[in-house]
Amino acid sequence: NVTVLQVYAPTTDAPEDESECFYAKIEEALEQVPKKDIIYIMGNFNAKVGSQEEANTIGQSGLGERNKAGDCLVKFCHENHLRVSNTWFMQPKCRLYTWTAPNGPHRNQIDYILCSQRWKSSVLAIKTFPGVDCGSDHELLVATIKEKFCNIKNILLVSYAVAVKNRFELLGNEDKQPDELWQEFQSTIIKTAQEHLTYKKLKKRSNWLSAETIKSRSKKSSQSRWGPRRARKDKKAYWDHRCKQMEEECRKGHTRNLFAQVKKIQTSFISFTFTARKGAIKDKNGKVLTGQQCIRSGWREYTEKLYASTSDPEPPHDDPVEIEPAILDEEVVWALKQLPDNKAPGIDCIPAEMLMPVPPVAIKAICQKIWETSRWPKDWKRSVFIPLPKKGDTWDCCNYRTIALIPHVSKVLLKIIQQRLHPIIEAELPDSSDHITNLRWITEKCHEHQKNIYICFIDYSKAFECIELDKLWKALQELHLIQLIRSFYKNQEATVRTHGEIKKVILRIKKESEKMGLHINIKKTKIMTTAGNGEVKITINSEDIECVKVFCFLGSMIERIALGRSAMSSMHQIWKSKDISLTTKCKMVHAIVFPISMYGCESWTLNKADQKRMDAFKLWCWRRLLRIPWTARVTNKEVLERTKPEISLEGKITRLRLTYFGHKAMMLGMVSGTRRGHQRTGWLDAIKTDTGLGIEQLKGKVQDQKAWREIAYRIVESR
Repeated sequence: NVTVLQVYAPTTDAPEDESECFYAKIEEALEQVPKKDIIYIMGNFNAKVGSQEEANTIGQSGLGERNKAGDCLVKFCHENHLRVSNTWFMQPKCRLYTWTAPNGPHRNQIDYILCSQRWKSSVLAIKTFPGVDCGSDHELLVATIKEKFCNIKNILLVSYAVAVKNRFELLGNEDKQPDELWQEFQSTIIKTAQEHLTYKKLKKRSNWLSAETIKSRSKKSSQSRWGPRRARKDKKAYWDHRCKQMEEECRKGHTRNLFAQVKKIQTSFISFTFTARKGAIKDKNGKVLTGQQCIRSGWREYTEKLYASTSDPEPPHDDPVEIEPAILDEEVVWALKQLPDNKAPGIDCIPAEMLMPVPPVAIKAICQKIWETSRWPKDWKRSVFIPLPKKGDTWDCCNYRTIALIPHVSKVLLKIIQQRLHPIIEAELPDSSDHITNLRWITEKCHEHQKNIYICFIDYSKAFECIELDKLWKALQELHLIQLIRSFYKNQEATVRTHGEIKKVILRIKKESEKMGLHINIKKTKIMTTAGNGEVKITINSEDIECVKVFCFLGSMIERIALGRSAMSSMHQIWKSKDISLTTKCKMVHAIVFPISMYGCESWTLNKADQKRMDAFKLWCWRRLLRIPWTARVTNKEVLERTKPEISLEGKITRLRLTYFGHKAMMLGMVSGTRRGHQRTGWLDAIKTDTGLGIEQLKGKVQDQKAWREIAYRIVESR
C-alpha cells in the first residue's frame, strides 16, 4: 500500500518545543504505518536544507543556506531513513523555489516531498510550476511517481500453505513402501485442500445472441424480419465487451489472461475441437459408434492396439548395473519450480499449484524410495488420455492427438531423470535451429559447387507410441537407469476421456526403423531435389513418395509471410475495435504476428527482394492495424510515426541472426573451390554484410561475448 502524510510545520519564529512536538507527532504516525508500505511525507516544513549534500538524504539541488529548522529536518530524515526528493533532480532555479514572499524579491525552498529510501527509485521527477494560480504564495510542487505493486495474496492460499506445511511435519517416513508414502501424501493434500480451499466453478460460455433476438428469429414471431439486424447489433456488442475485457487485462498487466482472450477471438464461434468431441468415431471395421459406452470401447480398442508391443518388456541383465547417486534436495526444489501452472491434473486430481507449499522433504522421501526400490506407486503409472483432433476426418481415431495426463508429483522425479540424461541427449540431438541452419548451409554449398542434392523428409506414424521397449533398454544400458525406467513402463494403465541411391537409403531407413517398431508414414514423407526438372520417382510398398518443390522443414521458410498475414487477418475484430488502445494493439502485433512470420529466421539469407517483401509485410500489418484503406494517400513514414515501433522487423531478424552466429561461430567450416560466375548470397555473406567484417575478424570478435553483444546492439539500433 501507499501511505501519504500531509504536514504543516511551525515557522522559525515558533518556540523550539513546538517544533520538537511536531516531529514527535510525525514519528507516532509513522509507527502506525505497516513496515512494507510505501511512505510519502509532503507539505510545508518551513525549513531550508540548503545545497549541502548529505548521503542518501539531501542531493545537490537544494537552494540557499541551511538554517536551524533545516538541521531538524535533516536529523529527522536520517533517523527515519527518509529522503528529501526535491533535492535530487536537476532543475532551473525557477523550478526549485516553492515559496515567494508577498513583497516579491525573496524566494525560498521550504516545501518538500519526503519518501522512504527503500522506494527512492519510484520518484521519477519533481519540479514546481510557478505560473499556476493556486490561491497561495506557495508554488505548485508536482512529483512524477511510478510504483510497482505486488499482487494481493489470496488469504485461502496462505492458510492452505500453513496448514499443509504443519501436517507434513507430523508425518513419518520410516519403513514405508512407495505406495504407502504416496497414499499418505495424497490424502494429506486432498484433506487440507478441502478444508481451506474452494472449488473453482467453470463459467458456462454465454450465448452472444440476446433473448430478444432469439425470440424474433422464431417463425411464429411477427418481428422475424428484424432478426438479422438485431443479430448484427448483438454481435457488435459482444465484440465490444470482449475488447474492453482485453484492454482491462492489459492495463492490469495480466498478460496471460490477455493472450488467452486473444486466442479465443482467433477461433470462430463454432470451434472445430468442440464439434469433434461431441461427434462419433468409427471402429476398425468402419462402423460408426455413437453411444458414450460404444465410443469409450472404441477408444480403448484403439489405444490398446496403438501401445501394444511385441518385444520383451524385460531389459537385458548381462552386466551388473551401477546405481545412480541419491536424489539431492536442490534437484527436488528445481523440479518443483519447473512445473507449469494452470495445467490439468492427472488421476490424482492434484494440480501443480497445490504442490508448491509442500515441503520438498516430503516429495523427496517418495522419490528417494522409488529411486532405491524401483517400485512406482500405481497412480503414478496411470495415465488419462485426452483425444484432440489434428486434421482430416474426425471420425477416424488416427487423426487425433492423444495427450496423456499424469500426476504432477510424478513429474518431479521424471524431470530429475530427464535432467540427468540431458548432457547425453544434448550431445546426440541438436535443437531445431541447428537442423534448419545445417540444411540451408548444405543447400547453399551444393548449389555453389554445382552438386545435385536429394532430400527426403521422413515422417513416422505414432513414433513415440510404437517404439519397441527392448531396443529402448539396450540404448539405456550404459545410463544406469534401466531398472527405474523399466519399472515405470511395466504394467502401465490408461483411461480415455472422451532415384536409385536415395531409394536404397530410404529402404534401409525403413528396414532399421521397423526393427525399432517405427513405421514410415508414406503420405507425409516427401522428397525434394535440385536435379534436372526437380522430379524423382520412388516407390515404397507399392506407394509412391510425393516429390515437392517447396517443403516447410520444422516450420522454416520465407513463405511464413503468408502465415503472418493469416494470423493478422484472424484478429480483425481486435484491430477494428475502438475499445483497445493503439499501444495494446502494437504489443499484440509484436508478440503474436511477427514471431509467426520470423520462425527460423536465424538461418535465413535475405537478398534485396526478400527484404522488400519483409518491409512490405511489416507495413501491411501496420496499415491493417490502423485500418488505413489502400485508396488513402498515407505515406509509410507517417504510418511508422503513428505506430512508433521500437525495433523494425528487419532489425529483429538481424539481431537473432547475429546472436545465433555468436553461438555457432566456432563450429563454422571453410569449403574451398566454387563454381564460375557470380555466387548466390549465402548465410555467411549476410552476416558479413550486417557487420561489415570478414570471417577472420568475426571469429576474433565473437570470443568476447560482451563486445559481440555491443556490436549486435549497435547494428540493430541502426536499422
